[in-house]
Amino acid sequence: MNKKNKNCARAAYVMEGSLGDSLISLPSLRLFLSKYSNAETMLISLGPSVELGAAKLFQGRLPFTKFVHIQNAPSDSFLRRISKWLKLALILRTNGIEECIYGIRSENLISIKRAKYHKSFLKMGGCKILADEINLKYLEDSLKFPNNLHQSISRDTFQRISNAIDKQNPIPFFDYHFPLTHEDDIGAKRWLEENNITSDRCIAVCVGSNSFVRWNINNYRSVLEGVINKFDVIPIFFGSANELLLAEAAYKNLIRYKLALGLPMGLTASLLKRCIFYIGNDTGTMHLAASVGTPCVSIFSARSPKGHWYPWGDNHIIFRLDIDCAGCQLQSCEKRKLECLEMIQPNEVLQVCCDYLSNYLVDVHPNYRKNLSSE
Repeated sequence: MNKKNKNCARAAYVMEGSLGDSLISLPSLRLFLSKYSNAETMLISLGPSVELGAAKLFQGRLPFTKFVHIQNAPSDSFLRRISKWLKLALILRTNGIEECIYGIRSENLISIKRAKYHKSFLKMGGCKILADEINLKYLEDSLKFPNNLHQSISRDTFQRISNAIDKQNPIPFFDYHFPLTHEDDIGAKRWLEENNITSDRCIAVCVGSNSFVRWNINNYRSVLEGVINKFDVIPIFFGSANELLLAEAAYKNLIRYKLALGLPMGLTASLLKRCIFYIGNDTGTMHLAASVGTPCVSIFSARSPKGHWYPWGDNHIIFRLDIDCAGCQLQSCEKRKLECLEMIQPNEVLQVCCDYLSNYLVDVHPNYRKNLSSE
């Protein structure tokens, strides 16, 4: 640790976003805590959801001194957004923050322009901003991060923080695991017992997400019907409580399923850890599953560059079609009608799920076999 960091008494990590943003920031947050181990530290998150913001998500799980969340929705008026950032500046100044890390998503020009504007408020708070070398250049593959994917959103921030805080020492670690507690474990065991489920029969499903990255519900129902008919497994539907209608459309006519919508995040993470695998969209629940080591069968649109927002780890299967309009970053696909998602066939996803269960389960648990010998 360099001399400046040793003398820094108070430091803050400021970040925007919801569940997915919070989870991909875990390595950077741990690096920050490592470098500022002798200082009082604050985690300040801004976003539309208090429950899914980093401050609430990691309170009691990461050793920050203080946690603050400022509710900040994209639908807020210009004046309302200004007032939120002024509030942030006041919090920084009131708490005597000397150095600040601004964890941004630098995947597109809009994020970069917004970040440059927001830095003026952080300076207004009286602190020095580190890791603010914002650019469009993604890290090279030679950095040898897990799975060697172009995870620029997480890797770029991590690299900039490491260089800004201490350029002399190499990156110490890249820890992406969600910090589960003993209470999470007890809660998951109780939930499974109350629902008469054994953890070696569960598959995690999340059919929710933003409409522009959401695979057709009928496709999910087709895949789940096929998996249930062939294997003795129980789909557990995860996600927020307001995704109930989507879940209902997906489990319609299924002979068995369970709902785990709107559960506390720690309980959700612990239940996901006990599932055989996750199948679903590019969403925060997918990142949560990956962060507890659960393999993911993930359905991706092509709106973001290949590799962006992929789940961390080397045991995942990604369905993504790199069509001619890939990387559009659109939030409404009126012209192509989500062609990149519509072209992903349910029978292909079903085959992958069945192959996974056959390879990893049937040989270990012969009782999972159902009419396979007669096929």
